[in-house]
Amino acid sequence: MNLVIDIGNTKAKVALFQSDELVRCTQYEQLGIEEVLNFVQNDIVNHFILSSVKEDDEVLYANLLKIWSGIKLTLNTPMPIDLSYYTDQTLGVDRLALVVAANKMYPNKASLVVSCGSCITYNLIDSSGLFLGGSISPGIYMRLKSMQEFTGKLPLAEWDGVSCPALLATSTYDSLLSGAINGASFEIDQVINSHKSTLKHELNIILSGGDAKFFEKELKNSIFAHANFVLYGLNEILQFNS
Repeated sequence: MNLVIDIGNTKAKVALFQSDELVRCTQYEQLGIEEVLNFVQNDIVNHFILSSVKEDDEVLYANLLKIWSGIKLTLNTPMPIDLSYYTDQTLGVDRLALVVAANKMYPNKASLVVSCGSCITYNLIDSSGLFLGGSISPGIYMRLKSMQEFTGKLPLAEWDGVSCPALLATSTYDSLLSGAINGASFEIDQVINSHKSTLKHELNIILSGGDAKFFEKELKNSIFAHANFVLYGLNEILQFNS
């Protein structure tokens, strides 16, 4: 089996794949080698891949190498796609995994992968497997936090991740939620529409990330929602390098 580990800004996900099939996965607030071993249990791991957006993953990577053969995803890792990105050495590895998954699941088709997490990222890959780039904007929590941080009196509004506030809010607290959440929804829809208009041909829209389920029902555009899309991309990169 393939062991896939994705360490994000807020949570870490660990998964086992049998070829292209996701066998099981779970997530952790904090991840160390003990948690990985408890997750794997008696399953036989052939290779692993570690992807992290944090800087403190070297100890975990060293411990993994003591047990299994594997790789840590970097921008120098060979990829099954091509890049058209000016500052490729600053490109987030999570964004790479997203477009690799899109190219694998929807071959020979252009896809826009929208990841809704700490940030909202838009990642476009064309029908030939060329990553064209995209954009990055603040996620819901970041929007709410920034309004509290950069003002003198506004509170930190807490979102339950499920409810959609009215566009016409009647309290300051609800107004903060409305602006952040409805604003993000309008933004995503407009970015999708702009890419569709520019490309002038069929475009797959794929939604991923922690807030994907919420936006799936809020957006006007037709989309494919994949909660674990990064994991599938990482598994494909691992198989490409194995």
